[in-house]
Amino acid sequence: MMLPCLFLGDGNLCKVVQSFGYLLYLGWVYTIGNAMHNRLPNQLKPTIRHFNVCCLILLVLILSPYVLYLFLVSYVETYYILILVMCGVSSLIYTISFSARMLESMIEGELVGFDASVKAFLMILMYPFGIWNIQPAVQRVLNKYPISD
Repeated sequence: MMLPCLFLGDGNLCKVVQSFGYLLYLGWVYTIGNAMHNRLPNQLKPTIRHFNVCCLILLVLILSPYVLYLFLVSYVETYYILILVMCGVSSLIYTISFSARMLESMIEGELVGFDASVKAFLMILMYPFGIWNIQPAVQRVLNKYPISD
């Protein structure tokens, strides 16, 4: 996601390409969490509301610099930025852990905790390297289990 900035410099095009990469990553994590949640049996499904809210927070944080730029807001207090970064990091950790838990729950056939999904969490977190381990597991689950009602 940051590699294009090495070739494009520090201009606006670099920021747009980087934000597109973040949106692609967020979409991938959201799709894993949502698809695995939909395939769980109804008696095992945890609530997905907090996951959706965290994804929405991340989407807003990714797109907020462009909205602020449109309204020509160039000065924001440092502690506001710190609060936004903390919200973003906690939302990202929860989103990735939820997706990892749902994937491992589908693989194991029962609802698992965070401790059983640490490997999947780390693989999703390390996006370019983890995709080679996570995506084949996602494809196996998608091919094996239909969507439950």
